[in-house]
Amino acid sequence: MERMITQLMNERKATRQFDPNFHLAEEEVHELIEMATTSPSSSNLQPWRFIVVRDEDVRKQLRPLALNQAQIEEASAIVVIAADTRMHERVEQINRMNETSGYMTKEQADRKIERDYETYEGKSDIERFKIAMFDAGLITMSLTLAATAKGIDSGIMGGFDPEGVASLFELEEHLVPAILVALGKRREEPQQTTRLPLQDILL
Repeated sequence: MERMITQLMNERKATRQFDPNFHLAEEEVHELIEMATTSPSSSNLQPWRFIVVRDEDVRKQLRPLALNQAQIEEASAIVVIAADTRMHERVEQINRMNETSGYMTKEQADRKIERDYETYEGKSDIERFKIAMFDAGLITMSLTLAATAKGIDSGIMGGFDPEGVASLFELEEHLVPAILVALGKRREEPQQTTRLPLQDILL
């Protein structure tokens, strides 16, 4: 297992040049997203929402909002990961699901619903934004590793206009575009990169 995880982490490289003739089925992309949702999140509130972009016309509109990066149009699919800053509104739904699945008793679910709702309702918009963005980062890594395990290349893009993307997809105010992920097949081997030595990052 350790070898498999290490291999996946080493194989995952940022892909910027995709084969435009390679196509992923919608079901394949959905499977990757579902795999990625095993990612941890604050209080298990899962503050992530996804838009799978495949339509060519939409890609043409998205590209100038993403620093004109070619992978927006060349990759098989673009996944927009949005951070939900109203994550606490799902407290009851999620914990009742835990109760129904037998992972919690009704009493445990009741207590967690009350505690979590009070905790997150009491936080400022900025605090909830930071939590949701952090969790969006976690699931992005899970998504790219899931893709690597399936032999699919990925490229994480943080360079884009969040307000423009939110407008393009008519997102509600509490859904903040956090990250774009391109999925597909690389046209050439990605550039290798170095990492800082351990002694430079341990404090």
